[in-house]
Amino acid sequence: MNSINALYELGIPIKRSSKDISNINNYGHKLLEFCKNLDLYIVNGRISNDQLVGAVTTSKNTLIDYAIVSPMLFKCFSYFNIENFDPILSDIHCPVVIHFDTSVILEHVESVDTLSHDDNSNVVYKSKWKNNNANVFLENLNDENIHDLVEKLENLDVNNINVETVNNVILNCNSIIKNAADKADMIVEFKPKNSRPGVRSKKCKPYFNQDCYLKRKAYRKCKNLHWRLQRAETKENLIASSREYKRTLNKQFREYQKSVIDKLKNLRKSDSKAYWSLLNKCDTKGNKAVNKIAMDVLYDHFKNP
Repeated sequence: MNSINALYELGIPIKRSSKDISNINNYGHKLLEFCKNLDLYIVNGRISNDQLVGAVTTSKNTLIDYAIVSPMLFKCFSYFNIENFDPILSDIHCPVVIHFDTSVILEHVESVDTLSHDDNSNVVYKSKWKNNNANVFLENLNDENIHDLVEKLENLDVNNINVETVNNVILNCNSIIKNAADKADMIVEFKPKNSRPGVRSKKCKPYFNQDCYLKRKAYRKCKNLHWRLQRAETKENLIASSREYKRTLNKQFREYQKSVIDKLKNLRKSDSKAYWSLLNKCDTKGNKAVNKIAMDVLYDHFKNP
């Protein structure tokens, strides 16, 4: 689909609004040329609260902070706005607030990944340079493919380059390097830490339940909001959410302790093995060292009954 038609269908104006009335400098012209060549668009002044506004992004009444995306990503924006300047957050920059809707499924996403994944496992294949195999790598670089790639680059019309052209060039280049690396034994299997056997993932405390999670989430939200705004109202909300979070943690911890004590009382006489197993799990210090007693001390202790 033509990018202009995509903007029309989404109701996004082709002409971008801007309150920056200063002259475009050399960097600005380069940025515009970059966007045209790669079929990218500046979000500022086109959508949400900034549509038909184009608010400045600095205290100097200039617009120098941009969000730049491909046409297909416009549908993922649920909110875009330039907030008022706050000297606490920055020396001259205004906050740029962006909300993404991650539930939106893109119609077409091109991949230029050079490393492959095994769909049936957690194995990831990564490249690893080996100096001993450098000559093998160089010998397996396909001269014919390199010549074809160079020829394509030389014949490119720099005034008529799009995203697909760039991606194809990158894929061809990566393919040449990857094939040589594979023959030189430089592509190795790698398992992420969370999928390696014997590596334990970090777990929450046994008393940290859904109530604790929700209170922590609310506390972090208030904390981030206060960090951005630094207002008396946000500070009060932060203190209140912090107290509520701690109160919930203490409550759940007390209930957990009580339940463990009740279990220990019931198991002490009915199931000694389960009793000691539960007691060892409750050892938060994790101290499993055994204090060794010398044989002569034991002898002196037991020689006189």
